[in-house]
Amino acid sequence: MSFTTKAVLGVTAAAAVCLSAAGCGSSDPLAGMTAKQIATKAISDLKSAPSFTVSGSGPYDGQTATMSFGVKGNGCIMTMDMGSKGSMTMTMIGTTAWIKGDATFWKAATASQGGGTADMGNMFAGKYLKIPAEAGNGLAQTAGMCDVNQMTSSSSQMPLTVDVAKGTMTTVNGQQVYTLTDKAKDVTMYVTDTSTPQIIKAVSKQNGNSGEFTITYGAPKSITAPPASETTVLPGFGS
Repeated sequence: MSFTTKAVLGVTAAAAVCLSAAGCGSSDPLAGMTAKQIATKAISDLKSAPSFTVSGSGPYDGQTATMSFGVKGNGCIMTMDMGSKGSMTMTMIGTTAWIKGDATFWKAATASQGGGTADMGNMFAGKYLKIPAEAGNGLAQTAGMCDVNQMTSSSSQMPLTVDVAKGTMTTVNGQQVYTLTDKAKDVTMYVTDTSTPQIIKAVSKQNGNSGEFTITYGAPKSITAPPASETTVLPGFGS
């Protein structure tokens, strides 16, 4: 599992654990809800959001990578800078992905499949490679990043736990938030103290998987396929 997928699961799956509302004053819009109700509603609000963008940085193949991906409906648009392994952008609509990377990215990507050469890297550099994200072609897991249901579900890699501590109220970008720390995963999440609670930030200090990510609601506004003139297709992957 890539660090980006882990990070997204960490942001959302940990929200489904115990979130105590005890001790909050009457001004707390969530005071009348149980911990489970607050967590469930935060996840429900993320699922029902027309669009949202996750951005931040974390480890990737022994180095720090920065990334941002936006989800809208059945579409996703992602950018990622992997340092010495190059950079890429991906647009995904339904089950089709368009990937555009620099020569360094393609060389590293094809090397992982046993065919990394400078010629192959240069062949795809600056163009969108159109590939159906079907199981078995290596994109199925990446496609899951665009599936909010998969992001917010438990899995063997990111099981739900009960070892979560609630910190004091604080603010993030002017918003009052609950601070929740999952001790088992060493992840702290920030959930808005509003009648429609939203997960807006997660910070992981877990050894080997540290990173910081934020969620912005309302973007992207639209996702469109790259122009055909900038797209190439590998033989055997359709048109």
